[in-house]
Amino acid sequence: MSNDVHRRRWFGAFRPYLELTYLCGLFQNALQEHKKASFYYFDRDEHGEKVYRKNKKRYIVDPMALVFNDDNYYLMCFSSKYDGICNYRVDRMDHVSTEHEDVDSDAIMHGSSIGDYNEQVFKMYGGPIEEVTLEFCDKLINVVQDKFGEDIPMTRTGKETCMATVKVQTSPTFWGWLFQFVGQMKILQPSALMEEYIQRARKVEA
Repeated sequence: MSNDVHRRRWFGAFRPYLELTYLCGLFQNALQEHKKASFYYFDRDEHGEKVYRKNKKRYIVDPMALVFNDDNYYLMCFSSKYDGICNYRVDRMDHVSTEHEDVDSDAIMHGSSIGDYNEQVFKMYGGPIEEVTLEFCDKLINVVQDKFGEDIPMTRTGKETCMATVKVQTSPTFWGWLFQFVGQMKILQPSALMEEYIQRARKVEA
């Protein structure tokens, strides 16, 4: 096998990592210089294909920090529209660039609260690991991929529903995450966990 073939295979295998490294470096520069950043942001469908948000309209954001959590990098940004913080996964961005415009002063001011915010948003709790089959509506495909990885196999169960089998820690964090999607996501297997879900749902409704 020629050296050129080796190089092409090596580059193909490491291309996602190299692209992510480049983007993280770009955002670090934007953060140091307090500059806005822009990009296209996408989800993935059940086939892993890109589906751009806002009809592929560019996001222009005010970066506050670059955070690594659960094997993913997130760009934390201040949103003047919502007067709060928004998180964007770096590996879900295309055509990223820094802008000449400075970030909003509120982005710098709110930077002092990043530590507390991370503790609240990204704190995880331990629990037994179980294999769980979830059924969910199409609009939650990206949510499931964000939580369990883009390589999770999905099977279509209906015109607007899919299912996936994932490994989860059955902890308060998992139940809290799941109950965000009442009526849009449910447990199919194992039966014991499905019954626990039903019991917990009844308590919430009581």
